[in-house]
Amino acid sequence: MLLCNNNKAPQDICMPSYDSVPRYAVVPSPLLLRDLEERQDHKALSQDFVATFTHAVQGLESCQPAAFQECYPSSLLQHCQKIGEGLYGEVFLYRNPTGGTTVMKVIPMGGTLPVNGEAQKQLHEVLPEVLIATKLSNLRYQRANQTHAFIEVKSVRCVRGLYPEKLLDLWNDYKETKGSENDSPEIFDERQRFMVLETSYGGCDMEAFGFADAAQSYSMFLQVCSLPFHRIVLALAIAEEELEFEHRDLHWGNILLARVPEDEKVNFTYKGHEISLESHGVKVSIIDFTMSRISLNQVAVYTDLANDCGVFNGSGDYQYEIYKQMQKKNQNEWSHFDAFSNILWLSYMLDKTITALRYSNAHSKQHKKYMSKLKVLNLEILGFDSVNDFALNLPQTSSQ
Repeated sequence: MLLCNNNKAPQDICMPSYDSVPRYAVVPSPLLLRDLEERQDHKALSQDFVATFTHAVQGLESCQPAAFQECYPSSLLQHCQKIGEGLYGEVFLYRNPTGGTTVMKVIPMGGTLPVNGEAQKQLHEVLPEVLIATKLSNLRYQRANQTHAFIEVKSVRCVRGLYPEKLLDLWNDYKETKGSENDSPEIFDERQRFMVLETSYGGCDMEAFGFADAAQSYSMFLQVCSLPFHRIVLALAIAEEELEFEHRDLHWGNILLARVPEDEKVNFTYKGHEISLESHGVKVSIIDFTMSRISLNQVAVYTDLANDCGVFNGSGDYQYEIYKQMQKKNQNEWSHFDAFSNILWLSYMLDKTITALRYSNAHSKQHKKYMSKLKVLNLEILGFDSVNDFALNLPQTSSQ
């Protein structure tokens, strides 16, 4: 079953386009999002939203999705490879017959068979991530607050049955060359259901990307030279403003960078003001909203981490301290909006630019100059309450 295709909206499942723009995904009823957003009675709105979302889940759970192997035949996967994995499932990349590339995030759901040592997520646990990813993707179509920095969602599918043979072969190739801690997908039988989230390809992650020197990484944070981090700041500020968004897991594996033409512009609209930045050859995409949170018509859409001990028991990297600091700050209450969590992740990113990124010109005077600036920002960042607050004070901060 195709839950959403941002190129063509299927009847009875996907939201019709609004002003000819594909804005919403995973919408089993045409009334679910657009009509709710147009409602003025916010008290009734919240009740309506919860009731409609519950009805949507029940409807999808009772439906008969299409066969996995029929939706993704070998002919479609001729130029495909596995590029990643997680407890949630597998990630593949394939080249489209018409050109371009698509990333597939395959999430087993609804079954009783444990996967990768964990119980499978149920549909109502998967839908928040899909809804959040789609709302962030669709910020590229907003007017007052617009950004392309969140990965573009192309389609969402609910499928069932055996894993396609081609994907099994690619999974085995990945295990032989890179190793894998996941269970082989061959464990699934014909009754298994999957959610397949298809997105654009965002490039390699921040850890693997090659930087010239600290001037480049500093400019990623501020409006100085080439600005991928400044784009992250603006993207987070826009999402905070528009959706009360918290990423809650913005480690460097979830920041993708791709090379683009040097003269390509990056455009934003922030609080109604249009901003055009030089790309300097780099495009940023933020991914993975498994743990994220947004507000939609005064309803919080989020994953409750209160009882997820595994998230907070890690050690050995600043990343794991961020989880604990978030939990301490929000007192383990994950439904409400606490923008300081985004500041914590900016602190993490600054720390990585200082201590962990690889620089090809690490001994140059320019590198040393901008490394000092990064260290100053690292000392200041935790003094802000939100990325909105930080973004509004960027001119003062960058001049210091």
